[in-house]
Amino acid sequence: MRHFKRIVALMLAVLLMAGLCACGDKGGESGKPATSANGTKMPEKVKLEHVYTAKYIDSGLPEGSSYNSINFLNDTIYVTVPYNRNVEVDGENVMEMGTVLYSMDPDGNNTVKLAEFPTTMDFNTSEMHMVNISNIVPAPDGTIWYYKTDSYNNWEDENEFITEDKSAIVNASVDGEELLSIPVASLTEDSYFMVNSMFVDKDGDITLTTGTGIIVLDPTGKVLSRVTLEDNFINSLVTTGNGDIVGINNSFDMTPMGAGMDPMAGGGNTTSLIKLDKLTGEFEDIGALPLATTYSIIGGEGDNVLINSGASVYFYDIKTKVLTEKLNWLNSDINYNRVGMIVPASEGRVIVVESNTAGGMFGGMGMGMGMGGASGRLMMLTGKSDSEITEKYLINFAATNLSESLQDAVISFNKTHDEYRIQFKDYSVYNNENDFGNQGGVSQLNYDIIAGDIPDMFLLDGLPFETYASKGLLADLGPIMDADPSFNKEDYLTNVLDACSYKGKICSVIPGFSLMTLVGKSSNVGPKPGWTMEDLSALMQKYPDAAVISDMTKTFMLMMFSMMGLENYIDTDTGSCSFNSQSFIDLLKFLNTFPDEIDYGAMLNGGGGMGGFNFSNTRYRDNETLMQMAFLSDYESIKTLMYDFGEDITFVGFPVAEGVGSTIQPQLEIGISSKTALTDACWEFIKFLLGDDFQNGIINSESFMAMSAFPVKRSVLDKLAQQAMTEQEDNNGGFGGGFGGMMGMMGSDEQREFMAKPLTQQQVDQVNEAIFSTTNVSRNRDDVLAIIEEEAGAYFAGQKSAETVAGVIQSRVQIYVNENR
Repeated sequence: MRHFKRIVALMLAVLLMAGLCACGDKGGESGKPATSANGTKMPEKVKLEHVYTAKYIDSGLPEGSSYNSINFLNDTIYVTVPYNRNVEVDGENVMEMGTVLYSMDPDGNNTVKLAEFPTTMDFNTSEMHMVNISNIVPAPDGTIWYYKTDSYNNWEDENEFITEDKSAIVNASVDGEELLSIPVASLTEDSYFMVNSMFVDKDGDITLTTGTGIIVLDPTGKVLSRVTLEDNFINSLVTTGNGDIVGINNSFDMTPMGAGMDPMAGGGNTTSLIKLDKLTGEFEDIGALPLATTYSIIGGEGDNVLINSGASVYFYDIKTKVLTEKLNWLNSDINYNRVGMIVPASEGRVIVVESNTAGGMFGGMGMGMGMGGASGRLMMLTGKSDSEITEKYLINFAATNLSESLQDAVISFNKTHDEYRIQFKDYSVYNNENDFGNQGGVSQLNYDIIAGDIPDMFLLDGLPFETYASKGLLADLGPIMDADPSFNKEDYLTNVLDACSYKGKICSVIPGFSLMTLVGKSSNVGPKPGWTMEDLSALMQKYPDAAVISDMTKTFMLMMFSMMGLENYIDTDTGSCSFNSQSFIDLLKFLNTFPDEIDYGAMLNGGGGMGGFNFSNTRYRDNETLMQMAFLSDYESIKTLMYDFGEDITFVGFPVAEGVGSTIQPQLEIGISSKTALTDACWEFIKFLLGDDFQNGIINSESFMAMSAFPVKRSVLDKLAQQAMTEQEDNNGGFGGGFGGMMGMMGSDEQREFMAKPLTQQQVDQVNEAIFSTTNVSRNRDDVLAIIEEEAGAYFAGQKSAETVAGVIQSRVQIYVNENR
């Protein structure tokens, strides 16, 4: 893979020198597109594709209702909604729980409450009886099917535990009258039987997925087939319009897993689409997933399944293997991070649940799903005809991921600009399971650049910033900022703007960021950020029995070094490296003090702890552990850290020869292409991200634009600091800081009292000093890290000296840097 990336970089270099990516001029006045001085072709107005119009369904149900399920059958929407309410029984308040089944027409009119299914739980000191209804689905014949859990337990006799299970798969009329009950005991001998999902196909056959397999029944309750799953896991099992049962097969090789191994490791895991023959119970392998980024599949029309990739929904024909984009969320002004259930309706329409709360349906993970519960508003999406779509100049925005807050910014920009529209090109769809991280998407983007298909803007998260900057792909934003009378660079954190520079040119902006650093007692590391390997060595000699950082492996510490200290050994302006310096040699010796692996099994059983396993702060107070890794995204994080160490602390950073070994972790980083003829329009969007609305949204927990991040605008950062210094009800100080403080709010009364206090000006100043003294941005340096890790192995194994290995690393990294400049 490294050789492939070098080839791509060399191809880019040759083509860029030929003028492919030479810096371009700005667009015309008022953001109107113009031909740039280097011959950039003036764009034409075009129409978006795969656009849907959203109409909220006014069902009469309470806003923000939670939906256990949504089904569309015979031009009717069926929804199940959980309820809980207090009722008075014999003078006492009793909580009633259960599920209600509603039907409505496609416009949300004529909502009818069909049936109510209460959850009953009768228990006392010696027995308990529980009945619950779940997995309610409609059938083509107008009835419904559901899973009825009915269990009884009696422990009155301590020598005999009595349990009875009358659970069943039930067919009922829509008003809840039972028509057929199929005891679970007749289907399986599994005492832990549970229905995870259930659906009815066009033939009326019922497919159940359980914890251990799949069972298919006909409408009379006869078992058509039974599948036992062992080394694989089937999810997103759905039926196509033509009746084929399709799912995603995840096959796992779990051998061996023991002490010292990565708990996430496994040998040869595979993912593919499968089709189930419901009569024989045999699977047919359809082939690999056509999109690596697949959150779920959903039953579609004909031979199609719908694939939810996050950014778009695709039709995939399982017979012809043709993949077709159907619905583009951003083109439809819908934030896909807040899309929950996705249900196909008739005439090409789609029903979705959209969360209406900040933070997203799934925590900003872009994981809209076609199964499980969801809360929010029901929407009916209808495809727009070509005549309904207005032509606009498209700003092509390339990214391998798109956060919830950035999507909201794009949607807001698009709704308020008549001439321009940002179109997101999702390169994550090119990733595959054989790639590391987002490498498939990055490789495809590089191919597109070589072919001349260059985006107007880049979301630089995970992209090779320095390669793009060195080849002239990224426009210099400094002159654009200076020429804009409405923009003042002094309103922003100049160290963050400067950290986005390459050879004196501001090539990107970072609207929001967090800080990664090392923290220790001020009495041990001094009062100011920044220290050297010599300082670290002196501290280790002072406390020879102490751990510098607890329970970290060599590999993990190398990764931390690549994030916090690597930039100090590569001069981006000159391209020179200093890995043969004494500082780096001392670093290798320091890394060699860490173990090769950690016995996580022993840690889970109480043997030691890596923050997440051992939350005791006495190890920091007693100098048994000297440092803690800290991830700062708010001011309150300092309180957790001060409590852990029990005295004044310093955000000292990773030990480096010069400066401070802390890094800016961008929550967003955006650059403008030097080849775009829409520079002014791109700048308007970036200026929106740097403006008051978006910047204030970052620190407002109720805003859709909220991020766990510091804003880059000084006035908004000051506002965040003032909030931290203001007495607030229930102010617990947040959960930021290091591993050891993550469970702070579950600590003692003393700790909770300490955390509830507002910050002092001195504490705010200390966080600000850490922010303002940081000048490095965490960049994607996987190739350089791979070289260091490979060569350092010989030193760690005792085969070569640290000096010899440092010289080899210097030579190899210098060659790599030269090739990619």
